[in-house]
Amino acid sequence: EILPLSYIIASLVDFAIAAVVLGGLLFYYRIPLTFNALYAIPIVLMMMVLALAVSLFLSMLQVRFRDIGVALPLLLQLWMFATPVIYPLSLVMNNQQLPHAVKIAYQLNPMVSIVESLRRVLLLGKAPDFGALSIALSVSIVLLPVTYAYFKRMEATMADVI
Repeated sequence: EILPLSYIIASLVDFAIAAVVLGGLLFYYRIPLTFNALYAIPIVLMMMVLALAVSLFLSMLQVRFRDIGVALPLLLQLWMFATPVIYPLSLVMNNQQLPHAVKIAYQLNPMVSIVESLRRVLLLGKAPDFGALSIALSVSIVLLPVTYAYFKRMEATMADVI
């Protein structure tokens, strides 16, 4: 568990450095922070829980199937494009060409509500969408114990496979 957790903590340090840069940009462009910015703390914690769950699962898959390490950068890039990081969520939700089922499936990605909530509380000064965050929280809370149990079960045979 130490290796995936150390990567999560190292990423948190990177995130803190990026937050300082974002703070400087907010100050430069005179975008005020509101009290809603305090919602960023639990949202980041939720993101960490989800990242830990995914990293535990993928680390065990990497032990069993060596090719996961080769495919992982592609999978992460696809996941990033399936998350509104470089485009707003409204671009997807207001697209008339996408079927409603695709929009619903898109919102089941837990990172969609996490990224959009961070954008809302930090850049727009609004409260997060608690309905969408509850889906991400539910997925994170269910996924972490399940992946940790899988990790512990597979840990006993990990040395034999390596």
